[in-house]
Amino acid sequence: MSLIILSKQKKDISIQDLKLICNLKDQKWNHGIKSQINWFKKNVKSKDIHNLLFIKKVLVGYVLLRERSCIKNENIKKYLLFDTLIIKEEYQNKGYARIMMNFTNEIIRKKKMASFLICEKEMIKFYQRFNWFLLETSSFKIMDHNFSSNGMAFNLKKQQDKIGENILNFFFS
Repeated sequence: MSLIILSKQKKDISIQDLKLICNLKDQKWNHGIKSQINWFKKNVKSKDIHNLLFIKKVLVGYVLLRERSCIKNENIKKYLLFDTLIIKEEYQNKGYARIMMNFTNEIIRKKKMASFLICEKEMIKFYQRFNWFLLETSSFKIMDHNFSSNGMAFNLKKQQDKIGENILNFFFS
């Protein structure tokens, strides 16, 4: 089996890559390809990272890490917003999400940045298997995004950053 995993920035994403990504995302979030492309053009910035998993030239997995800012103790810090993890439906439950998570975690470590995601309750155990930890809701605020899910982090100093008085203020846009 020919398995290829790549990490690209927006400037390296070809029109063909963009169409493949948007087709894959549209399988999960059915808004139409045109809407997916418009969202991509509006929300994805040049330094954002796209991890792509191909099997026999078919895009079967995708992760989007968006470089954003947060404020901690009045200091602005960069972090990676773990925005998307998607595996093509017929390839799910075959270990490809594990491959994508391990690859993505390594990218985050190499960048020497923290990463943050929001997820539904049923996904917490999945992310915890890859050393992501649940943040207490009192330890962070999302300044420009409404959500009612759970915040998780990776590559943070757990003891220091989980303490309530060290509130992390995340910005998504």
